[in-house]
Formats: sequence, structure tokens, C-alpha cells
Amino acid sequence: MRKTSWIRAVAALAALAIAAAACGGDNDAIDDGATTTAAPEAADTSEAAEDSSDELTFEELVEQEEAEPEAEAGAEPEAEAAVPADASEPEDDTPDGVTAEADAAAAETVEPEEVDEPEPVDICDTATPEAVETGVTAEEIIVVVAADVDTPLAPGLFQGAFDGVDAWAEHVNATGGLACRQVRVEQFDTVLNPNESVNAQLFACENALAMVGTTALFVFDVTALNSCPDSEGNGIGLPDIAQLTTEVGHQCSANTFAVIAPQGACPFTGGERRYGERVGHIRWFQENIDPDLLGVFLVPADLPSTRVTAVTTVQAAVEGLGIESVGEWGISGNDLQPVYAEFVQAIADSGANYARTGSDLRSLVKFRSEAAAQGVDVEIWECTIACYDQAIFETGGGVEDGTYITIFQIPFEEAYTNAELQAFVDGMDGNPSAFASNAWASGVLLQDAINDIIDETGDINAITRANVLDALKRIDSFDAHGMIGATNPVAGVGNDCFVLLQIQGQEFVRIHPAEAGTMDCDPANKVEITMDAAAYVNDHLK
Repeated sequence: MRKTSWIRAVAALAALAIAAAACGGDNDAIDDGATTTAAPEAADTSEAAEDSSDELTFEELVEQEEAEPEAEAGAEPEAEAAVPADASEPEDDTPDGVTAEADAAAAETVEPEEVDEPEPVDICDTATPEAVETGVTAEEIIVVVAADVDTPLAPGLFQGAFDGVDAWAEHVNATGGLACRQVRVEQFDTVLNPNESVNAQLFACENALAMVGTTALFVFDVTALNSCPDSEGNGIGLPDIAQLTTEVGHQCSANTFAVIAPQGACPFTGGERRYGERVGHIRWFQENIDPDLLGVFLVPADLPSTRVTAVTTVQAAVEGLGIESVGEWGISGNDLQPVYAEFVQAIADSGANYARTGSDLRSLVKFRSEAAAQGVDVEIWECTIACYDQAIFETGGGVEDGTYITIFQIPFEEAYTNAELQAFVDGMDGNPSAFASNAWASGVLLQDAINDIIDETGDINAITRANVLDALKRIDSFDAHGMIGATNPVAGVGNDCFVLLQIQGQEFVRIHPAEAGTMDCDPANKVEITMDAAAYVNDHLK
């Protein structure tokens, strides 16, 4: 069984304000020919009328009363009473007895009195930051990003994690800071070494509020992560907002909140485990390219955890979608191109129409270069999100053309559709990568937790590890402000969303879904299986 270099990584939109306006009219425009109600003479209250009434006998008054014309139907008493006494004034020509004065008053538009809205008060103008926790001073919030970077096996492996967290902190600091403080990032290179992953936790325990963007593969021991004392000596542990987790102990740590949620269920102590695998893109291949998929699959095998994560995806597609596997071969990051000749021969012998590498862009280039050398091709070449990197165009030299890549966020090329993604792309100086993007999203999760604490308490000095852990445990849906598909970090449940890209020339081109700024988030994209993945690897991995 061959070994491989690293894992396959997976990762990953705006509020609409509605304004309503009311309009009204008036009744000033009345036709001159409209029917008017004339006031009866008997209603005259002038002095002359009073004098004449004094000269009439009782019987004459009765006869005059009976002779009065009846009021027109519909005339209102109030209108009759409103008729002016002066007979020389013109008759009222307003309908239904409404006076011209009342009509004018009704038509008058009353402008509402303008009320000056109070200016919003910035809490940082009224509160004084204090040193309240390890990694929280009056001036700074300190975080640690631990990642495998300078490794002989894969130089610069997870450099994107460093870059993404740094870019996030610079953006936060440039836009007002966090809890009225500046964010300072400390980098710790874990160099693919389990001892260094422990040392990174100890370093963060002594110096930082939290770990952010953790991208270390050998996190076997999480003792420090779970029991690190806070500034008051309480062994509550350390908030760890990881980009990805590969080892079971790290995946199931109560203090770890992964932006790329593990596909396996926790708790887990061995044997069979339930997995929720995202295979919507493979279903798309079936529906749009070839319903009868026969695949050759390369599995990164340098770590037990990467073998498991690769084979469970394949088996979910076999069991849930009915594809057929020619076989899964283990590969190492140290393998040179001639090693790939065996895999290419398997394609040729089987007539496979689907070839996938679960490793990185270097593996894809070796795979496709060897296939080109042997004159072998397939309908579908696929690589993981690790190939979503501009470096592939320099490394591949064109051989990568036509390869499909599945991502779990809005593409960088569509940053204009999402403000958070645009800030990330701008912060990366034109060189974004999937690992940097998810590391940035890890910073956003910490940012959201801290802002929630301040919103709830009104206190910028309530930023303790205990409160951050509590706040993180209340965030059951997180999409980095629409940048990635929504996950549940506290439950360790990933999203159902994906975007399918294809390399065409020197570009990553959206294939599905068609509309920019969207993702396919059909729940059917995820297939659940139960399997003993470790046993399967031992029995089936070639």
C-alpha cells in the first residue's frame, strides 16, 4: 500500500431592504355643474327675518311651517346650519353640503414634524478596554494560527492558513478592531509533526485568547486544548476555531469548532461510524455527462485519517448513487510521475470514464501528465478543493485543462456578489486560495462570537475564554456572512452545498449551478453511510 501526502480538504449569500411609500389626493377639483343644495329662506336668521316673524299670528306661523319645501334627500342637518346668514354671499357650490372652508382644510397637506434621530453611540467612545483574560489586553486580542507549512514532504503545504488569518486580522483592524482592540496574530508551524501540534496548543494556552484557522494534520493529543487554564486558573480549555480537522480526537474535541465540519459523527471510539458525505457533484456527473460512471480513485495515504476521508467519499457515491469503482489506490506526496503509470493503465484496461485524485494539484498534474504520455483520457477528471489555486496554471502547463473541481463556497471570481468574500479577495492581493479562504472564515466565526458577547452583555470587557466558548456553542448556523455554505460548527455538521467548476484555459469556470453568487444546497447532495473505514482501507486500498 502506498502512502500519500496530505488530506483532501473541503470547504465551502445579502439582506434586501424593502421601502413602501403612501400617496394621497384631494377633492379640490369639483365640477362647476355639480348639484348644490340651496338653503331654505326659513333658515334665515337675519334681523329682518326676526322682525317679520314677530308680526305673524300663531296660525300664520303654522301655515308657513307647512308650506316650507322639504329638504332634499341626503342633505345633512349640519350642512343646513352652516349656511351663512348673509344672503348677499354666493351660494355654496360644494357637494353634499360640505363647506368650501372644510374642503380646503381637508385638502391641506400637513407635513410631519421632522425629528432629529440621535447619532448612534460607538461603545468604544464610552467604554475603557481592560486586560481581562490571557490573550486579551487593553490594546490587543491575540490569536494563534497553527498549520503545517514548512515541511519537506510538501513545502508550503498550508501557507494559505497563515495568509488567510493574517488577512482577516488586517481587515478587522482596518475597520475598527474587535471589542475596541486590535487583533494580533501569532503563527505556529506544526510541520506535520504531532509533537509540534501539542506545542502549538501549549503556546496558545499561555499567550492567546483562542486558536484560529488551525490546519494541522497530526492533532492526536488534545489534552491541552480541552484543559488549558484561563487567567483565573480554571481548566476550561482553549477555544479552537479550526479550518479543518482530520484526527478523531481533534474532530470530537468539545472545544473545537471546525469551519469545514468533519463528515464522521462524534463521539467515536472505533469500528463502524456514520458519515455524511457530500456527493452532489458526482450525481451531477451522472445526470449531465454519463449515467454509468466507472471510476479510478487515488487516495492520499500518508496518514490514516486522510485514507479514511477519501474512501468514505467514494463509498458514499457507490452506495448512494450506484457508481462503480475499478479500485482505490493509495498514493504518497513523494510519488513521482512514473508511479502514476499503474493508475493510468488501470483506466485503459477497465475503460473507466471517471478519474479522481483525492490529493492536491501536484498529484493531479502527475496523473494527467502520465495519462497524456500514454495517450489515455477520460470524460471526467476531478480534483479536490486543493486544486482551486492559481498555482495550478504554473504547475500544470496546460495539462490540467478540463479538470472539474468541487468547492463549497462562492467562487473567488464572483467576489462582487458577497461583501465578505470581496473583503477576503481584496486582502489576498490577487492570490486567494481555498485554504486561505476557510482560514479567513475561521476568523469571522470568532468575530461573530465576540460581537454576540458584547451585544448580550453590553460589556467590551466580557471577552473571556469561558464566554467565547459559550458564545460559540450558541452558533448553530454559520456561513461567514454568506461566503460559504452554512454549517453547524457546534454540532460538527457540514453543509449540503457545492459549486462545480471546470478549468478552461487559464480560468476556473462555473459549471453548476449556473447563476453567479449561488450554491447548490439540495439536501440530497449528502449521502449518509455507516462503515468501518479503517477496516475497509486495510482490506481494499491497493
